[in-house]
Amino acid sequence: MKSIITILDNQPIEPGERIISLALYGYACFTTFAVDSGQVKGMSYHWERLTNDAREIFGVAPSHGQILENVGRFLERADDIRPIIVRVTVFPDEFSPANPEKIASLSILVTGRAPGPAARGPMRLATVESARILPGQKTTNMIPNLGARASSRRNGYDDALLINDGMVLEGAMWNIFFGLGNEVVTPPLSAGILPGVTRRLLLEHGHEFGFSFQERSIGREELSRYRYCFATNAATGIVPVRSIDGCDYDPSREELSRLMAGYRAIPGSRV
Repeated sequence: MKSIITILDNQPIEPGERIISLALYGYACFTTFAVDSGQVKGMSYHWERLTNDAREIFGVAPSHGQILENVGRFLERADDIRPIIVRVTVFPDEFSPANPEKIASLSILVTGRAPGPAARGPMRLATVESARILPGQKTTNMIPNLGARASSRRNGYDDALLINDGMVLEGAMWNIFFGLGNEVVTPPLSAGILPGVTRRLLLEHGHEFGFSFQERSIGREELSRYRYCFATNAATGIVPVRSIDGCDYDPSREELSRLMAGYRAIPGSRV
Protein backbone atom coordinates (compact mmCIF):
# COMPACT_ATOMS: atom_id res chain seq x y z
CA MET A 1 0.00 0.00 0.00
CA LYS A 2 1.85 3.08 -1.28
CA SER A 3 1.18 6.80 -1.74
CA ILE A 4 -2.23 6.86 -0.11
CA ILE A 5 -3.87 10.27 0.09
CA THR A 6 -5.97 10.56 3.24
CA ILE A 7 -8.58 13.15 4.21
CA LEU A 8 -10.20 12.95 7.65
CA ASP A 9 -13.07 15.33 8.44
CA ASN A 10 -12.00 17.59 5.58
CA GLN A 11 -8.38 17.74 6.78
CA PRO A 12 -5.40 15.97 5.16
CA ILE A 13 -3.55 13.63 7.52
CA GLU A 14 -0.50 11.36 7.27
CA PRO A 15 -1.15 8.52 9.71
CA GLY A 16 1.26 6.03 8.13
CA GLU A 17 0.52 3.11 5.84
CA ARG A 18 0.20 0.49 8.60
CA ILE A 19 -2.40 2.47 10.55
CA ILE A 20 -4.33 3.19 7.35
CA SER A 21 -4.37 -0.53 6.56
CA LEU A 22 -5.75 -1.23 10.04
CA ALA A 23 -8.42 1.46 9.64
CA LEU A 24 -9.44 0.34 6.14
CA TYR A 25 -9.73 -3.39 6.71
CA GLY A 26 -9.85 -3.96 10.47
CA TYR A 27 -7.97 -7.21 9.88
CA ALA A 28 -6.70 -7.66 13.43
CA CYS A 29 -7.00 -9.53 16.69
CA PHE A 30 -6.56 -8.13 20.19
CA THR A 31 -6.71 -8.66 23.92
CA THR A 32 -7.64 -6.25 26.70
CA PHE A 33 -6.65 -6.41 30.36
CA ALA A 34 -6.35 -4.33 33.52
CA VAL A 35 -2.97 -3.44 35.05
CA ASP A 36 -3.23 -2.70 38.77
CA SER A 37 -0.21 -2.31 41.06
CA GLY A 38 1.94 -3.67 38.24
CA GLN A 39 -0.07 -6.91 38.13
CA VAL A 40 -2.21 -8.53 35.41
CA LYS A 41 -4.61 -11.35 36.24
CA GLY A 42 -4.21 -14.25 33.84
CA MET A 43 -1.40 -12.54 31.93
CA SER A 44 -0.05 -15.73 30.36
CA TYR A 45 -3.59 -16.59 29.20
CA HIS A 46 -3.88 -13.22 27.45
CA TRP A 47 -0.58 -13.80 25.63
CA GLU A 48 -1.55 -17.40 24.78
CA ARG A 49 -4.92 -16.42 23.31
CA LEU A 50 -3.49 -13.48 21.36
CA THR A 51 -0.70 -15.50 19.76
CA ASN A 52 -3.03 -18.41 19.02
CA ASP A 53 -5.54 -16.04 17.42
CA ALA A 54 -2.84 -14.40 15.30
CA ARG A 55 -1.49 -17.74 14.12
CA GLU A 56 -4.99 -18.99 13.28
CA ILE A 57 -5.93 -15.84 11.34
CA PHE A 58 -2.64 -14.69 9.78
CA GLY A 59 -0.51 -17.83 9.77
CA VAL A 60 2.17 -16.06 11.84
CA ALA A 61 2.24 -14.77 15.41
CA PRO A 62 4.35 -12.54 17.65
CA SER A 63 6.23 -14.16 20.50
CA HIS A 64 5.18 -13.63 24.10
CA GLY A 65 8.45 -11.74 24.56
CA GLN A 66 7.61 -9.30 21.75
CA ILE A 67 4.20 -8.62 23.25
CA LEU A 68 5.63 -8.10 26.73
CA GLU A 69 8.33 -5.76 25.41
CA ASN A 70 5.75 -3.57 23.69
CA VAL A 71 3.48 -3.53 26.74
CA GLY A 72 6.43 -2.63 28.96
CA ARG A 73 7.38 0.28 26.71
CA PHE A 74 3.79 1.50 26.78
CA LEU A 75 3.56 1.30 30.57
CA GLU A 76 6.77 3.32 30.92
CA ARG A 77 5.12 6.14 28.96
CA ALA A 78 1.84 5.83 30.88
CA ASP A 79 3.35 5.53 34.36
CA ASP A 80 1.08 8.28 35.73
CA ILE A 81 -2.07 6.22 35.06
CA ARG A 82 -2.73 3.38 37.49
CA PRO A 83 -4.80 1.30 37.35
CA ILE A 84 -4.98 1.30 33.56
CA ILE A 85 -6.90 -0.68 30.96
CA VAL A 86 -4.51 -1.85 28.23
CA ARG A 87 -5.35 -3.17 24.78
CA VAL A 88 -2.84 -5.01 22.58
CA THR A 89 -3.81 -5.22 18.90
CA VAL A 90 -1.93 -7.39 16.41
CA PHE A 91 -2.27 -6.78 12.66
CA PRO A 92 -0.28 -7.32 9.42
CA ASP A 93 2.61 -4.97 8.63
CA GLU A 94 1.54 -4.89 5.00
CA PHE A 95 -1.82 -6.09 3.82
CA SER A 96 -3.76 -6.21 0.57
CA PRO A 97 -7.24 -7.74 0.33
CA ALA A 98 -6.20 -8.96 -3.12
CA ASN A 99 -3.55 -11.19 -1.50
CA PRO A 100 -4.61 -11.84 2.11
CA GLU A 101 -2.46 -14.96 2.28
CA LYS A 102 0.75 -12.95 1.86
CA ILE A 103 1.53 -11.89 5.42
CA ALA A 104 5.18 -12.03 6.40
CA SER A 105 5.22 -10.07 9.65
CA LEU A 106 2.94 -8.38 12.15
CA SER A 107 2.73 -5.08 14.00
CA ILE A 108 1.83 -4.73 17.67
CA LEU A 109 -0.22 -1.69 18.67
CA VAL A 110 -0.57 -0.99 22.40
CA THR A 111 -3.14 1.53 23.61
CA GLY A 112 -4.58 2.28 27.02
CA ARG A 113 -6.92 4.38 29.08
CA ALA A 114 -7.81 5.06 32.65
CA PRO A 115 -10.68 2.87 33.88
CA GLY A 116 -14.08 4.36 33.18
CA PRO A 117 -16.61 5.14 35.88
CA ALA A 118 -17.58 2.20 38.03
CA ALA A 119 -20.39 0.11 36.62
CA ARG A 120 -23.72 1.88 37.00
CA GLY A 121 -24.87 -1.00 39.11
CA PRO A 122 -26.42 -4.34 38.28
CA MET A 123 -27.21 -4.55 34.58
CA ARG A 124 -30.58 -4.88 32.90
CA LEU A 125 -30.14 -7.02 29.79
CA ALA A 126 -32.21 -7.64 26.69
CA THR A 127 -31.80 -10.84 24.69
CA VAL A 128 -30.85 -10.36 21.05
CA GLU A 129 -30.67 -13.04 18.36
CA SER A 130 -27.10 -12.70 17.16
CA ALA A 131 -23.71 -14.39 17.26
CA ARG A 132 -20.05 -13.42 17.34
CA ILE A 133 -18.04 -13.63 14.12
CA LEU A 134 -15.19 -16.15 14.55
CA PRO A 135 -16.21 -16.91 18.14
CA GLY A 136 -12.99 -18.73 18.95
CA GLN A 137 -10.90 -15.63 18.26
CA LYS A 138 -11.02 -12.12 19.70
CA THR A 139 -11.02 -10.01 16.54
CA THR A 140 -11.76 -6.38 15.77
CA ASN A 141 -14.86 -7.40 13.77
CA MET A 142 -17.40 -6.59 16.47
CA ILE A 143 -20.31 -5.24 14.43
CA PRO A 144 -22.81 -7.94 15.59
CA ASN A 145 -21.81 -7.47 19.24
CA LEU A 146 -21.85 -3.69 19.28
CA GLY A 147 -24.95 -3.54 17.11
CA ALA A 148 -26.75 -5.70 19.68
CA ARG A 149 -25.54 -3.44 22.49
CA ALA A 150 -26.66 -0.31 20.63
CA SER A 151 -30.14 -1.64 19.90
CA SER A 152 -30.58 -2.76 23.52
CA ARG A 153 -29.57 0.63 24.88
CA ARG A 154 -31.89 2.42 22.49
CA ASN A 155 -34.67 0.32 24.03
CA GLY A 156 -33.75 1.33 27.59
CA TYR A 157 -31.56 -1.62 28.63
CA ASP A 158 -27.95 -1.53 29.78
CA ASP A 159 -26.61 -4.16 27.40
CA ALA A 160 -27.42 -7.18 25.24
CA LEU A 161 -27.28 -10.91 25.90
CA LEU A 162 -26.71 -12.78 22.64
CA ILE A 163 -28.98 -15.75 21.94
CA ASN A 164 -28.69 -18.21 19.05
CA ASP A 165 -31.57 -20.59 18.26
CA GLY A 166 -32.88 -20.16 21.79
CA MET A 167 -29.54 -20.93 23.45
CA VAL A 168 -27.65 -18.44 25.63
CA LEU A 169 -24.25 -17.39 24.27
CA GLU A 170 -22.57 -14.33 25.80
CA GLY A 171 -22.83 -10.58 26.15
CA ALA A 172 -21.70 -7.93 23.71
CA MET A 173 -18.23 -7.86 25.27
CA TRP A 174 -18.40 -10.29 28.18
CA ASN A 175 -19.15 -13.84 29.27
CA ILE A 176 -22.26 -14.74 31.29
CA PHE A 177 -22.76 -16.93 34.39
CA PHE A 178 -25.86 -18.10 36.28
CA GLY A 179 -25.96 -19.27 39.89
CA LEU A 180 -28.12 -21.32 42.23
CA GLY A 181 -26.54 -21.44 45.69
CA ASN A 182 -22.90 -22.40 45.25
CA GLU A 183 -23.55 -24.01 41.86
CA VAL A 184 -22.60 -21.80 38.90
CA VAL A 185 -23.06 -22.56 35.20
CA THR A 186 -21.82 -20.87 32.04
CA PRO A 187 -22.26 -21.75 28.35
CA PRO A 188 -19.54 -23.99 26.88
CA LEU A 189 -17.03 -22.76 24.32
CA SER A 190 -18.64 -25.15 21.84
CA ALA A 191 -21.74 -22.92 21.87
CA GLY A 192 -19.75 -20.35 19.89
CA ILE A 193 -18.52 -17.92 22.54
CA LEU A 194 -15.27 -16.11 23.24
CA PRO A 195 -12.84 -17.97 25.53
CA GLY A 196 -12.65 -15.10 28.01
CA VAL A 197 -9.67 -14.94 30.36
CA THR A 198 -11.76 -13.93 33.41
CA ARG A 199 -14.13 -16.80 32.60
CA ARG A 200 -11.16 -19.18 32.50
CA LEU A 201 -9.82 -17.91 35.82
CA LEU A 202 -13.17 -18.46 37.54
CA LEU A 203 -13.50 -21.97 36.13
CA GLU A 204 -10.03 -22.79 37.43
CA HIS A 205 -10.16 -21.04 40.82
CA GLY A 206 -13.86 -21.01 41.76
CA HIS A 207 -13.54 -24.09 43.97
CA GLU A 208 -11.01 -22.20 46.10
CA PHE A 209 -13.75 -19.86 47.31
CA GLY A 210 -16.45 -22.48 47.72
CA PHE A 211 -18.16 -22.71 44.33
CA SER A 212 -18.73 -25.48 41.81
CA PHE A 213 -18.51 -24.23 38.22
CA GLN A 214 -19.94 -26.18 35.30
CA GLU A 215 -19.96 -25.53 31.56
CA ARG A 216 -23.23 -26.54 29.93
CA SER A 217 -25.75 -25.38 27.37
CA ILE A 218 -28.38 -23.00 28.75
CA GLY A 219 -31.72 -22.46 27.01
CA ARG A 220 -33.63 -19.20 27.15
CA GLU A 221 -36.47 -21.03 28.91
CA GLU A 222 -34.12 -21.93 31.80
CA LEU A 223 -33.27 -18.36 32.81
CA SER A 224 -35.89 -18.19 35.57
CA ARG A 225 -34.50 -21.18 37.50
CA TYR A 226 -31.40 -19.29 38.66
CA ARG A 227 -31.23 -16.91 41.62
CA TYR A 228 -28.32 -14.73 40.54
CA CYS A 229 -26.46 -13.87 37.37
CA PHE A 230 -23.26 -12.01 36.53
CA ALA A 231 -21.10 -10.95 33.60
CA THR A 232 -17.30 -11.08 33.39
CA ASN A 233 -14.51 -9.54 31.40
CA ALA A 234 -10.91 -8.61 32.09
CA ALA A 235 -11.52 -4.86 32.29
CA THR A 236 -14.44 -4.88 34.75
CA GLY A 237 -14.10 -8.22 36.55
CA ILE A 238 -17.48 -9.43 37.83
CA VAL A 239 -20.60 -7.31 37.24
CA PRO A 240 -23.98 -8.45 38.68
CA VAL A 241 -27.02 -8.71 36.43
CA ARG A 242 -30.40 -7.46 37.71
CA SER A 243 -32.63 -8.79 34.94
CA ILE A 244 -32.77 -10.42 31.52
CA ASP A 245 -35.89 -9.41 29.60
CA GLY A 246 -38.63 -10.04 32.21
CA CYS A 247 -36.61 -12.40 34.40
CA ASP A 248 -35.28 -10.83 37.63
CA TYR A 249 -32.22 -11.79 39.67
CA ASP A 250 -31.06 -10.73 43.12
CA PRO A 251 -27.85 -8.66 42.78
CA SER A 252 -27.43 -8.44 46.56
CA ARG A 253 -26.99 -12.16 47.22
CA GLU A 254 -24.05 -13.04 49.42
CA GLU A 255 -22.80 -15.52 46.80
CA LEU A 256 -22.02 -12.59 44.51
CA SER A 257 -20.08 -10.83 47.25
CA ARG A 258 -18.03 -13.99 47.83
CA LEU A 259 -17.42 -14.43 44.13
CA MET A 260 -16.18 -10.86 43.74
CA ALA A 261 -13.92 -11.15 46.78
CA GLY A 262 -12.59 -14.48 45.54
CA TYR A 263 -11.86 -13.09 42.09
CA ARG A 264 -10.04 -10.09 43.54
CA ALA A 265 -7.87 -12.49 45.55
CA ILE A 266 -6.67 -14.42 42.49
CA PRO A 267 -3.01 -13.42 42.15
CA GLY A 268 -1.76 -11.65 39.06
CA SER A 269 1.60 -11.67 37.30
CA ARG A 270 3.97 -8.72 37.26
CA VAL A 271 4.17 -7.03 33.89
